[in-house]
Amino acid sequence: MITRQRQPNEIMTIVVPQFVPSHNLLHTQTAFQLRLALLSKPGIVVTDVPYQV
Repeated sequence: MITRQRQPNEIMTIVVPQFVPSHNLLHTQTAFQLRLALLSKPGIVVTDVPYQV
């Protein structure tokens, strides 16, 4: 995993697209699960970016 390649005290930013409008529930759930998994990792910041489809 890429987090193993980090230097001590280095912070990673993960950009997750937020689909707008969210009529496709599959994309919403995938992004939600990804956020949950990454938020528990130290030194990782998750940024949501609205993406209109």
